[in-house]
Amino acid sequence: MNSCAKRCKFYGVLFAVMFVAALLVAIYYCNLKTGFHVDELWTFGLSNSFYFPHIFWENNMDANWMDPTFIQSYLTVDTGHVFRFDSVLYNLSNDAHPPLYFFIIHTVCSLFPNEFSKWFGLVPNLCFYSLSLVFLFKLSYKVFQSKPVALILMALWAFCPIALNLVTYIRMYLLLVTLALAFLDALFDMFNASFANRSVYFRLFVISLLGFLTHFYFYIYLFFVSCFFTIYFWARKGWRFSFKYGVTIVLSVCLSFIIFPPALSNMFGNHYVESASSQSGVMVLLRRIWQFLG
Repeated sequence: MNSCAKRCKFYGVLFAVMFVAALLVAIYYCNLKTGFHVDELWTFGLSNSFYFPHIFWENNMDANWMDPTFIQSYLTVDTGHVFRFDSVLYNLSNDAHPPLYFFIIHTVCSLFPNEFSKWFGLVPNLCFYSLSLVFLFKLSYKVFQSKPVALILMALWAFCPIALNLVTYIRMYLLLVTLALAFLDALFDMFNASFANRSVYFRLFVISLLGFLTHFYFYIYLFFVSCFFTIYFWARKGWRFSFKYGVTIVLSVCLSFIIFPPALSNMFGNHYVESASSQSGVMVLLRRIWQFLG
């Protein structure tokens, strides 16, 4: 075995050891999880409650006795309502998020009707965490052409408190991070793609579509990424390359609105967004920056 093959095998073993170690650490913290943020309970409720998006829907909590079975029914999938994605779409049309992550949670919970467990949300997050490690390693290696550097960057993310918090937080943000990394990985491949290479465009289309259906933040992320790379492609590879990239992204945006039409009203018109925007003024932002510096 030559030296190159030995190095490849060494780094392959090192990657596997680090990957398994990171996964074990994440599982350890998942096992320690004992409570839920209210948004995590909304994750289960919006995913599993049958055409009943919020527990306070229709003034249900106003001076009414809440039977424990009502709470259980809100958080779990009833036996007769398994794999009812139409209900998930309805619930999310009355919320402020796209439906993809909630589809995933509903799918897992439908396999265990009338049961509730933190692992129904943690196991998907562990899968997204694993994928984020793979995409980060791939992207880092492509950028720096160095496996040691790629492993270091992977380790910095793998054992970062933020990453581990995202694993144990049963919301869509870890899926969002994973898709953002996957998009950059595909975009980097586009640098060396010929005009005839349609597989890269297809990857960009699918990943961006999944991102749009995961969180509205992905629109903001992709807007700035696309602005930069469209200018780059225009300057370095010509307008045809830039045009094809732009059409790919626009088509994915259009399809995301076709799949989930309430996205427009959810982003700009419902009371959840209005409440959030009222807390995001310039002075509020400056005050929070000052508090952070303190």
